This record gives sequence, structure tokens and C-alpha cells, in this order.
Amino acid sequence: MMATQEIDINSVMKDMNKIKRADLNELKSLSAPPSGVIRVMQAVCLLLGNGKCSSWTDSQKQLSDPNSFLQRLKNVDKDNIRPSIMARIRKTYTSDPDFTTERIMSISRAAGSLCRWVIAMDQYDKHLENPSQTEKKTTEKQNKSDKFSRYSVSTFGHIWKYL
Repeated sequence: MMATQEIDINSVMKDMNKIKRADLNELKSLSAPPSGVIRVMQAVCLLLGNGKCSSWTDSQKQLSDPNSFLQRLKNVDKDNIRPSIMARIRKTYTSDPDFTTERIMSISRAAGSLCRWVIAMDQYDKHLENPSQTEKKTTEKQNKSDKFSRYSVSTFGHIWKYL
């Protein structure tokens, strides 16, 4: 399994604004794109809920309206991507050592940004499955604090009656 660098989902979403319509049009106009570009678009199609793009023509259709395409990327419900989709993304794409932002960026700037988005979605989903120890400790502390607050309020309520 490939070791990936941590990618901040918020920064990736902001970077989506930097993808230019001309870049997506250039990507769409490729008649025989390199396999890395095809794989990125297949992964994007899966995450957008369009199923696997079985041909480059299917991918080109996704890119037919660049503004709508980018809006769909920004609006994807990243908290509710089906586990079976994420399993396919991990097995087929993000575990591949050639599926890196740097490698894809050397082929196409737009495809590199889309690759970064796919990797970020994968990392975000892993984070949802396994929250960090810090978040677990914070939740535990909050639960203890809530329990103490309920106890304190009821205790003070009983004491207050006698004052």
C-alpha cells in the first residue's frame, strides 16, 4: 500500500477554484489520453456517483460542462459516500503507487488537481472511519464533563431547596 502525504480537504476544495475552464476543455479534447488521466477520471466518476466511466467518451461527457462539473466536485456529499465506493477507490486507485498528484500533474495540470481531490476524499473518509486519538480524548472529556454537569445541577437543585 502506498504511503500518502496528508492532504487537507478544505485546501483541496479551495484549490478546485483554481482549475480553469480552459484546463478542463483541454483535458476533454484529448483523443487518446495517457492511462493516468483515464484512471483519474474513472475515480472521479465513481466518487460523483456516476459509476465507472467505462470509456474515455464517458469521461469526456462528464467534462462537457466544466462549470457544472466543478460545481458537482465542490458539492459532493463527502460524509455519505458509500463504503463500497470507497473500497473500490482504495483498491483500484489510491493504493496504486502511480496514482499520485505529482505523477498525474506532470501529465496534465487539471488531471493532477482531480487526482488530488480523489486522494483527499479517500483520506477524509479514512478520517471519518478512524478519528484521531485527540478527537477521541476530546469526546471522552466532553462526555465526562456533561455527566458532571448533570450531577452538579441535580445536586445543587436538592441543596438549593434547603437554603
